[in-house]
Amino acid sequence: MSVNKGAEFNFPFEAYDIQMQLMRNIERVLEERKIGVFSSPTGTGKSLSLICATLTWLKNHRETQRQETVKALQTLNETLKAVEIQENDWIAAHSKKFEKSEEKLRLENTLQVMQQFDDRNKELKERQKSSVWISKKAETCCKKSKVIDKDEESCDDLLLNYESDDDMNEEKEEKCNTVKPMIIYCSRTHSQLSQFVSEVKATVFKDNVRLVTLGSRSNLCIHPLFSRLKDNNVLNEKCLDLQKKSSKCPYYKQTLINEVRDELLCTVHDIEDIAKIGKQVNACSYYASKSAALEAEILVVPYNVLLHKQTRKSYGIDLNDNIVIVDEAHNLLETISSVHSSFINGGNLVDCHSKLSQYLLRYNSRLTPKNLMYVKQLIFVISSLLKSLKPGTKNETEVMPTIEYVIKNVKSSEAVEKSTGDVNSGSSSLYPVIDFIRALTNVATDGRIVISRIASSVRESTLKFLLLNPSNQFKDIVDQARSIILIGGTMEPFSEFIDHLFKPVGVSSERIICFSCGHVIPDNNLLAVGLSCGPTSNISLDFSFKSRNDMKVILETGRVILKLCSVIPGGVILFFPSYEYEEKVHSVWLKNGFIKSFESTGKRVYREPKQSSCISGVLTDYKRSVYMAKGALLLSVVGGKMSEGINFSDDLGRAVIVIGLPFANITSPEIKEKMSFYNSVKSGEGQKYYLNACMKAVNQSIGRVIRHSRDYATIILLD
Repeated sequence: MSVNKGAEFNFPFEAYDIQMQLMRNIERVLEERKIGVFSSPTGTGKSLSLICATLTWLKNHRETQRQETVKALQTLNETLKAVEIQENDWIAAHSKKFEKSEEKLRLENTLQVMQQFDDRNKELKERQKSSVWISKKAETCCKKSKVIDKDEESCDDLLLNYESDDDMNEEKEEKCNTVKPMIIYCSRTHSQLSQFVSEVKATVFKDNVRLVTLGSRSNLCIHPLFSRLKDNNVLNEKCLDLQKKSSKCPYYKQTLINEVRDELLCTVHDIEDIAKIGKQVNACSYYASKSAALEAEILVVPYNVLLHKQTRKSYGIDLNDNIVIVDEAHNLLETISSVHSSFINGGNLVDCHSKLSQYLLRYNSRLTPKNLMYVKQLIFVISSLLKSLKPGTKNETEVMPTIEYVIKNVKSSEAVEKSTGDVNSGSSSLYPVIDFIRALTNVATDGRIVISRIASSVRESTLKFLLLNPSNQFKDIVDQARSIILIGGTMEPFSEFIDHLFKPVGVSSERIICFSCGHVIPDNNLLAVGLSCGPTSNISLDFSFKSRNDMKVILETGRVILKLCSVIPGGVILFFPSYEYEEKVHSVWLKNGFIKSFESTGKRVYREPKQSSCISGVLTDYKRSVYMAKGALLLSVVGGKMSEGINFSDDLGRAVIVIGLPFANITSPEIKEKMSFYNSVKSGEGQKYYLNACMKAVNQSIGRVIRHSRDYATIILLD
């Protein structure tokens, strides 16, 4: 009888060789406390391999840890007995016995924590059987409450009782009995997190692992009035304010929150499940998930929760000796930069300055001297920022080093730091201003200030803090985590992560393991073609910036797509380098009858919407056309919503076509500064960064097809 390859990792199917190689590399990284950078193409069972390898190692590690602790304790007890018998010098005997007794106490505490973990698991399973949310619906304790929307009323608490971080005593965090290490898994979107959770549910671990998904209040708030708020900052503020009032939030009931917490620890749930359970019990899903996170074995979080230090701290996430896994990590450097960059416009500053000035006039006599100082400092900083946007005679863009900008426009670094406290305000214009001021406190050499002045309007002028060096923001994770795994479908070149993320913070090359695996499909299941010209042989498909708008090129591209649509079955996804170019080409094709011609082949034409809320509807219609008719053509954009995280398996994606190369605008100040920064690190790195960013975007787009071992598709690159 043949042994199932993959059984050692509890893999639910017969594992391919590349899956076994990936799982063994993951196991090595975890066991040896290393950093892994892994590339595994989409459709190779990456997520399942990751889950099975990490959870198998975790369970084995826990058992090994237990056995080693028991054995060490037995050996220590024997040593203590020998000391009492053999040692004639009672002083030396006492000293040795004291030393060994301390070690014994440490081992006993370790065993006790392990036993408490097991006892808690048994308790959770027992409580689940008689859980409030399962056995009966909790009595409705929710009464409709009025949300105050007027700025002048919600401003009443602004700084009246504000204390700086130095003034406040740190809130004591609840201790938990979780046995380390814990796995902290993060990915880019909630849909990707939900896919990961679904994969866990398909394994043998689903019934005996504590997996908790964390989300923001906008994902989990069940208050009928507050949950409708679109601004997450305002929602956070309303929630915290309500807790301070005597009536409190009707859903903040600790007993019921604990019921939801225990259910989350018993059963694997995704973010939608958590919100539904909270509504059923009338208990806050947000605080229940935060409470459950303290006892989780796997914590599932979006990028910003892990990568942003303040956000990580607000969720109580402990990195020390835990395992960090970053999935879809191909854009990790850009994501870190994006999370820590900040943008404001003159309108934000003008509104904020006006409201704070009115507030100061109204509440001056009620403010304590210290809080009066804070408000005045904030007004001073905002006034200085506005001066930097003073328009000239023409539109212009200026780039300044952070420290030069602060010295020139803010004067006092103390004012910047003092003004970054958690100020409450009913005005949403204050939040981006505070975020921007916080960004100015980054290491000066790590970023730049991009100032865009509009000659006719201060309100339309903008300030942007651009983080260039992501390594310092990732340093805490590198220093504290036991192991780190970066994994994705398009991770190469690995040098990008090694040179710009790990080496700058002192990680040795010996600690880093890189691994790249091939695909699981047969060679004849994939056809890749590059086309430089169309049916009209004398017209070149030149999509360089200077030629792409040439009518001849656009019309010739239409002829190519028409020929392909007439022979390719099912769904075809067509990627453009930008939304602007897609709009330009679509309008030309519509005017010249190409759209009708495409549809005459049986392929209904759909376009990627710019609004995220419309994506689901377009995809549903596209799938219906593929399955119910002769197929469909989906016009999409590289780097857009359809280019990542969307599964076009089987007939949904029998071909993916990429028009041109999606190079970023090399004349933009942001791209110029990034290339200049990378060149300052190493000659030629700027051009390498520019090329890699383009090719990764292309690879992500073509990775929408070929989603499993029996899938097949054609990849066509036009240029």
